[in-house]
This record gives sequence, C-alpha cells and structure tokens, in this order.
Amino acid sequence: MNSHDRKTKLEYGDFQTPPALAEMVCRKLVELNVNPGTIIEPTCGVGNFIQAAAHSFPSAAKIIGVEINQNYLTQIRLNKQLFQDQRCDISHGDFFQFDWESLVNQCSDRLLVKKQLSKSQRLRCSHR
Repeated sequence: MNSHDRKTKLEYGDFQTPPALAEMVCRKLVELNVNPGTIIEPTCGVGNFIQAAAHSFPSAAKIIGVEINQNYLTQIRLNKQLFQDQRCDISHGDFFQFDWESLVNQCSDRLLVKKQLSKSQRLRCSHR
C-alpha cells in the first residue's frame, strides 16, 4: 500500500476490525448472555465482524452488513462461508445516506449493532 492509500484510509476512518478482535468481542457478548435476533454491522468492510458474529450467534435470524467500498464487497462475496450463509444480507450503501430507521423498524426482535466511532471520537480515545 502506498502512502497516498494509507493517508486516504486514515482520513476516511478505514479500519478493518482484526478477525481475532472480532472473535474476542463476540465471545465476550456470548459470556454476557447476549442473544441477538438480528445483528447489524453498519460499515462491514471485508466482513470480519460479520463472520465472527455468524459463528458466535448461530441462533441469530438475520445478519445485516452495509459497506460503501465495492472492493470490500467483492472480498465478502469471495468468502464462500460468509456469502453462502442464508442469514447474511450484505449490501452496498453509504453509512450517512442509509435509511437506518427503516431497517431498525423492520427488526422486531433483539438487535446487536456494532457502533462506529467517528474520526474525532477515535482521536479523543487515542489521546487518553
């Protein structure tokens, strides 16, 4: 990756949750008896959190991912285990333009939503 690509990724907050971290988060939620019916990943990237959630929450009826980067969506589609999971619904969309209210209103069960930090929130967290 060249320095321009790296700078662009930092500028737009492109951080892929490492698979090991996604798995640790999901394991902790299972330990806390979290049992979501629907899982929403608002900026799913290459699908690391979605894959960990699909494995950790087999009783979840629906796993929804939204991603703006078409290259990441292509990578998800190449992940046969994830792409063939009938519970997964991955779509192209812009986090800031997506109709989240409509999506949440369609989900009448328990939700688990991965919160995204804004760039300023990440900066504040890193300075503590």
